[in-house]
Amino acid sequence: MDRLSVIRERSRQQARRRRQMLRELTAIRVSKGLTQETVARRMCLDEEAVAELEAGITNPTIHALQLYAVVIGAGLFYTVKDLDVEEERSKHEHS
Repeated sequence: MDRLSVIRERSRQQARRRRQMLRELTAIRVSKGLTQETVARRMCLDEEAVAELEAGITNPTIHALQLYAVVIGAGLFYTVKDLDVEEERSKHEHS
């Protein structure tokens, strides 16, 4: 696979993980009986901004996602990986 194809695939994977995270955050909010209006008020935003965040329409900052998580009683945890190194390691393990 050429470098551009690798970048595109990794970008698609990141987008899928982001959508999954938003679904999980929304599910936590709903499971706690919190409305978008309540969350918006606690975040000092309007309800539409929260709806757009949850729907993945906007591109929120990490700070906005952290605040949303705190407001609903959740936490965000990050993992940073060097994907080039991981790929090389995987190639050697499967050789």
